[in-house]
Amino acid sequence: LGTLRYVPPDGEDIKKGQIWMVEFKAFQTPGVDLNYFRDSRKHFEIDEWIDLLVSSCQFNPDVHRLSQKLLLLSRIIPLVEPRVNLTELAPKGTGKSFVFDNISRYAAVIPGGKLSAPALFFNSNTKQIGLIPRYDVVVIDEIQKIHTDASGEAMAALKMYLESGRYRRATGDLGTAESGFVILGNITLGINRLPLYESDGIFKELPTALQESAFIDRIHGLIEGWFMPRVSRNTPSKTLGFKGDFFSEVLHELRVDLKYADYVSQSLHLPQSEDMRDNKAISRLAEGFLKLLFPDLNLTEDEFVSYCVNPAVRMRQQIRDELSKIDQEYKWITIKSQIPDEFQLSHPDERPDPEEEAKKVDPLSPERTPEEKTMDIVEGQRGISYEKLFLPYLRGAKSIKICDPYIRLQYQIYNLMNFCEILEPMENTLSLDLVTGCDAYQEVELKGKLDDLKTGLSRDHIEFNYIFDQNLHDRWIETDTGWRIILGRGLDIFQKPDDKFTLGFLDQRKRKCKATMITYTRV
Repeated sequence: LGTLRYVPPDGEDIKKGQIWMVEFKAFQTPGVDLNYFRDSRKHFEIDEWIDLLVSSCQFNPDVHRLSQKLLLLSRIIPLVEPRVNLTELAPKGTGKSFVFDNISRYAAVIPGGKLSAPALFFNSNTKQIGLIPRYDVVVIDEIQKIHTDASGEAMAALKMYLESGRYRRATGDLGTAESGFVILGNITLGINRLPLYESDGIFKELPTALQESAFIDRIHGLIEGWFMPRVSRNTPSKTLGFKGDFFSEVLHELRVDLKYADYVSQSLHLPQSEDMRDNKAISRLAEGFLKLLFPDLNLTEDEFVSYCVNPAVRMRQQIRDELSKIDQEYKWITIKSQIPDEFQLSHPDERPDPEEEAKKVDPLSPERTPEEKTMDIVEGQRGISYEKLFLPYLRGAKSIKICDPYIRLQYQIYNLMNFCEILEPMENTLSLDLVTGCDAYQEVELKGKLDDLKTGLSRDHIEFNYIFDQNLHDRWIETDTGWRIILGRGLDIFQKPDDKFTLGFLDQRKRKCKATMITYTRV
């Protein structure tokens, strides 16, 4: 802590304004008393302690459910447990890398770029040690922007390290390290707020080099970041937590305490798990949760299973499920603890059929029964189309009215054409009326385009009419069957494609959406 004072120029000794530090007090914690930290745990109930840890990570515990709090704490397991390898896949804006950037000086974050063996382990040219031997955890952020060398040297060295904790120096002998390894990636969510490619493998959105099953199997657990809310103004902590440098040192010191490993080896039982990597992964993850939640080792068997083992099983189960989707050598299994929770009991005994699973989880099937509801579409979401959004509410209508003040530009007229393509005119003519806005300089050109559309639609028994209303603001669709669809952004819900060769240029379901809200109501 210090006090700064501005000293203005005096024309003599001080010719330019200067900033002077007139007072300084050391603020960095010189060391931590780990026994005091452990002993303090007894003064908190488990929910109070979890909230304290979440607040110490600078997140507000009041806006997160218990399951989300445990997801937040699972992010820092590599800081408290040696050689834990994790991946978190989530939409943008969920704070994946925040905790590594802000609470520990023992974490190194690589924001994209080239992944090379010299940078990670040892540079024989500069004789400098790489990141993994120097830090408690190395975090690869924005994994979609990572590229590796064509020779595969980096991935080979990384797989060797993730498996054994060893790496090869330039001299040929082997070095060892205790660093964890974390990869963070953005994924696309479907309309059900689950990963769009969940049925056939969510790792398909990662770079090709990271989709190899041998690499994924070395990742101990998957953090389901799609269940985390976007960071908002209510996300930062508003309550007391441990001071950042103190908390960082506590996590660092707990890494070398072996009594937690002894407790886990004696208390962890996975009756149906025979795979060595599964057992090792769950053991390390459970030990990490144990150090965080019960540092004093004062807990019951039920607490150990509920708060340490079952969350660890779920994280590893996600990895096993993804492996079975991309590599037939990995059979579909269900990992269960000695006290299975709801997730384990509901996990299917056989791999679900991808096509049936896609049907089951799609709440926007065009064949669904229409109902009154409000739906949020998040920024960047895929899997949306006019057919999915509107067709169930338009089916059977003889008259449809669209109010949208921005059907003016060429792409907006294409949006209207896309809407018309989902209509199902009966033997009798379907009436489609448009109310939109138009500036004076656009009127002649816009009338020409809408008249051409009118002519084209008439061939398919759609009677199209339009009027201009300069005072129009609201956006909605109304049918003579009694439905009104209130459109937050009108028909303009899709982001602009990068170019005409981008996926989604033709198929709306592959386009990224703009954030908006759609409300379906009876009139």
